[in-house]
Amino acid sequence: DIMNRRAAANFLKKHFSLEEEYSVIVADIDGFKSLNETYGYEQTDEILKVLGEKLKFFAARNDLVLGRQGGDEFLLAAKNIHMNEKHPIIRQLISIFSEPIKLEDEKIRLAASVGISNSDGITPTDQHIINAENAMFVAKKHNKNSVFVYSEELKKQALEEISIKEKLLEAFENNGFYMVYQPQINSRTKHISGYEALVRMKTDRKSVV
Repeated sequence: DIMNRRAAANFLKKHFSLEEEYSVIVADIDGFKSLNETYGYEQTDEILKVLGEKLKFFAARNDLVLGRQGGDEFLLAAKNIHMNEKHPIIRQLISIFSEPIKLEDEKIRLAASVGISNSDGITPTDQHIINAENAMFVAKKHNKNSVFVYSEELKKQALEEISIKEKLLEAFENNGFYMVYQPQINSRTKHISGYEALVRMKTDRKSVV
C-alpha cells in the first residue's frame, strides 16, 4: 500500500510546484544485501513490510508523501520546509530505521543512509529525487547510518566523476594507456635500486598520470 517509484515521481510532479518550498528525502537500509544472504528473501520481505507500516504511520503523522523507490529504498517528501541533517523529522526517521524488528526469535536492528534535496525554484521534482538519491549514496559511502544534503558542490563532483569515467572508458576502448618506468634511487648509495611502473593515459597533447 505504498506508491512505487513511478507513482511517487508523478505525484510530486503533479502536486509540488517550482515556486513552493519543499524537501525530498531518500532513505536506504544499510547492509540489506547481507540481511538477504543471512535470512533469505522471504524473511527480509517481512522486514520491509514491518518497516513500511512504520513509515506509513510516520508519514501520515508528519504530513509527508511516502513512496518506495525499489528494493530497500524509500522516498519521502514534505512541503513548506527545507530540511538539514539535524531537522526533527530526519532525526525521527533515523530513529524509526534503528528500532529493532522482531524476526522469529531474533530482533533485527537496522540502520539507514539518508539523502536530502531541497527545492530551489529552478530544479524540477524528478531531478530532486535523483539529487536526494545521489546525496544518499554519498552518505552511505562516507559513513553508514548518516545523512547528507545535496549541494552544488556535490553536483560539481558528480559531473567531474562522470567526465573522468567517460575519459577512462574511451581510453580503454581506444588503446589510450601506456606504461612508463620511474627509477627508485637509494638515498644512501645514490644508485638505482629499482623501478616503479606507472600507467599513463594519452591525451591530445601530452600525457597525465
